[in-house]
Amino acid sequence: MKQHLFILWVCLVGSFLSPSLHALEHAQQKIAINSHLFTVEIADTPDKRALGLMFREHLAPTEGMLFFLDKESLAPFWMKNTPLSLDILWINSKKVIVSIKKKATPFSEEPLNPHQKALYVLEISGGLSDAFGLKPGQHVRFIP
Repeated sequence: MKQHLFILWVCLVGSFLSPSLHALEHAQQKIAINSHLFTVEIADTPDKRALGLMFREHLAPTEGMLFFLDKESLAPFWMKNTPLSLDILWINSKKVIVSIKKKATPFSEEPLNPHQKALYVLEISGGLSDAFGLKPGQHVRFIP
């Protein structure tokens, strides 16, 4: 019985999420860190920020999601309903990386907190920060 209720829940949630996922596909921007270029989906509304990369099963090494926060803050993130391991980069208003959580645990509901206030948060595939040499103090360029 529980399995049937879970399947029903997944179907209902999926039907509500589909428009949000479709909308995110059209809101994209390029971000450069060092010599690495990412095409990112923009999460700039409360609905898009709440959904994030939940339920995604694939994220290419050149893809990510950029969250625009309402104000510079110590915004915690979590991995609820996220099957991918992610690197989470907090970026301040000067577009400098201030904190990185590497290889965040899929499905974890543990809050992940930055070390300094940020205005943007970039999620990329887990392990890319190390592979690309990304670290706090590096500048991020937003390319329209």
